Amino acid sequence: MRSIVPALAAALLSCAIVGCAAKAPVAGKVIEGDISFIGVVDPADERLNGPGIPGATIVVRGGDTPTALELAEVVSDRKGDFRLSIADQKALTRPAQFTADKEGYSRAVGVMSIPPQDRRLLIILKPMPAAPRPQ
Repeated sequence: MRSIVPALAAALLSCAIVGCAAKAPVAGKVIEGDISFIGVVDPADERLNGPGIPGATIVVRGGDTPTALELAEVVSDRKGDFRLSIADQKALTRPAQFTADKEGYSRAVGVMSIPPQDRRLLIILKPMPAAPRPQ
C-alpha cells in the first residue's frame, strides 16, 4: 500500500502540471463588418458588447489545411456569442485554423495560436451583396 501512495501522488502532480483531460476554453463573438476577419482581442473590446450574428458555425482545426483534425465546432448563440472547448492540449502549442461560416456572409478564415483564456476571439463577417433580381 505504501508503494502505491508515491506513485499516485506523482500521477496527480503530473496531471496538475500538464492538465490531464483539461479543456482550453475559447470564448468570443461573431459580429457584422466591412471585411471577414478573425482576430484575438482584449475582453474589454467594445465590439464584444454590441449586436452579434446568431447561427454562425465556428470550426477549429489542428493545422492550416481543410483536412486537418477538427479540434472543436460550435454555433454562435442568439447574441453572436460562442464558447469552444479544445481538449487536445498539444494543439495549444501550434497554430490552428479557425473558420466561421454563415449563409449570406463571406467566410472568415484565420490561422493563429489558440488564444489564452484571458483573451477573446472576435469574428467579423462581411454580408454578401444581394443577387440582382431578373427583370
